[in-house]
This record gives sequence, structure tokens and C-alpha cells, in this order.
Amino acid sequence: MVLCGGGCQRGAAATAAAPAELRAAERKIPAAHARIRRETARLFALALFGKPADFADEEVFALAPLLAVEAESADAPPPAAPRVHFERGQIRLGSQQRKQLAYTWHFADRDRGAETDGGVRLTLATDGRPTIYELLTPVDGLRVIYVGEAVERAAAAEFGGPLAGRAFAIERGVDECPDVVVARVLTDGPTPMGPWVYLSIEGAVTTALCRCSPSQVGESPAGFWYELRPADPGEARGRPGRDGRGLEHVLRLPRLLP
Repeated sequence: MVLCGGGCQRGAAATAAAPAELRAAERKIPAAHARIRRETARLFALALFGKPADFADEEVFALAPLLAVEAESADAPPPAAPRVHFERGQIRLGSQQRKQLAYTWHFADRDRGAETDGGVRLTLATDGRPTIYELLTPVDGLRVIYVGEAVERAAAAEFGGPLAGRAFAIERGVDECPDVVVARVLTDGPTPMGPWVYLSIEGAVTTALCRCSPSQVGESPAGFWYELRPADPGEARGRPGRDGRGLEHVLRLPRLLP
């Protein structure tokens, strides 16, 4: 079952080299931040791939995440299809109004008493491609964000290199936002497309990836489909600033935001 789209190719049993930004000691990066970044390079020996079933709204369908769910064995049955809800939104970044789409997922057979297992909110560029990806569930108490290459390049051009204790130019200082970490810079896809989201056996997000990036899965013995549903307004989880701070308060956003 091939789940990549938009001309992307998924490499078989690809390996992920630890990127240079993982060398935490060089910048005295906080240990908790370094752990999250190390997880982004983790390989799954086996994973079950999930993708959305056809949906009438082309934008919601194209930007829906593809799920790589870690499996313990090759004969492990596919998980019960998760409930995946989406929610539209908007955010003002400087003088620009940007569209957002949030997706949350819940695996009934992994119920640990939480409303959802997780989620991701996408902030879109003017051409509709995701440019900022926010996890909606904290990881070890941290707010985890991924950004696209164009955003990081623009931040570096405006602000220079990373601040002390940080790996990327887009990040605010550790003293200012100690509970916020940019886990990884993602390749910008050629067309609007949702990310791969890697889920560990425990259900935690280990990384997000562009669909056009090399796979971090060795083998995929099976796959599953999930249905997209609008979020119930009374249970909406993807609203901006869940911790009271919008993106402009937790990132060094460049004035010329892609």
C-alpha cells in the first residue's frame, strides 16, 4: 500500500542519520530538548501505515496526516481505525492572516482515559502548503513544534543563527520559552500535503516528516484507512494558543514569513 502523494517517493528500509543539530553539547541545549530531537531520528523496524479515506473537501483530504504506527511484530493486526477529526481556524501573524487546519486522532483500543491520543495543527503558507506544525499534546511537559525549511531560512536571514541553547534560528531564547522546543526542520513539499506522523507503540509522536522525505520505517506488513470527520465545536481541541501563547510569542517569526 503506497501512501505517498504529490510525486513523493518512500524509500524502503531507509535509515536516518542523526542531524547535526542533535549534537546538544555544542550549544548546551537542555537535556529534555535534546531527547525530543533524538527521537526524531528514531527508526521503526515495523510500522502499520494509515491514510485517510476519500473525502469531499480536497484541502482537508490533502493535508490530513499519514500515520506510521509502530508495530511489535509482523503478524500484529492493524489497529482499530482511529477517530480523526479536523478543525479549521485562522491566525494573525504580524500583518498576515493565515489559515490553519488541526487534526486530532483517538485510537479506541489504546484508550488511556484521555479524550484523544494526539493531534497536529498546521499553519499554512499563502500557497496552501504547511509551514508550521504544532503537536497538540505536550511531550514531557514541552510544547513541540516543527517548521518548514523556508521558514527556518527566513528566520536565519533576519535574526542570524540559533540563540544559545537552541538548535534553530526560529526558536526564541531558552530563558524566554523554556517549555517550547522546535524538534525538527521539515522539507517543504512540492505541493500542499499533510505530514507523516510517527506514533510509537505507546502512542507518542516521535516525529513528523514531509511525505517526500526518506522513510524511517523498515517494513510495513499492513495498513489501514481512517475516516475524516469535522470536530464537534463543543470538543474542539485545535484552537490556537492552548497554553495562552500564540505562535508569535513562542517563535522568532520573520517579518517576511513564507
